[in-house]
Amino acid sequence: MADPDLLEARTVAIGHELFAASHRLRPRFLTRGWLDDQAMAWTMRDERLKVQLFRFVDALPGLRTPEQINRHLGEYLGPVRGQLPALARWALERAPHDDLIGGVVAGAAGFGARQLARKFIVG
Repeated sequence: MADPDLLEARTVAIGHELFAASHRLRPRFLTRGWLDDQAMAWTMRDERLKVQLFRFVDALPGLRTPEQINRHLGEYLGPVRGQLPALARWALERAPHDDLIGGVVAGAAGFGARQLARKFIVG
């Protein structure tokens, strides 16, 4: 039977190697991976925003139309509007009243949710 202390030391060493390798493999500037990482870091900075975004993502599979998506976005993100970038605030305010902007916002929300799922849900 293997020595538990030796097994623990080897496990910790492998963890350190993996962590170091992950820092060497960071996405290049302005690539999709880099943009995903920036968006993730931005959303995780504010606890209220993070909670509202996860609530929205949880509700998203049941929403069928851009109008439904935009209504829910407004309901979930309205209370944290001040934490959003200026462009996101602008789009969120106009989405319910402009079919073109509403369609873009709904599409972006779906895309963002899929990206989030790929990052956190394996397989």
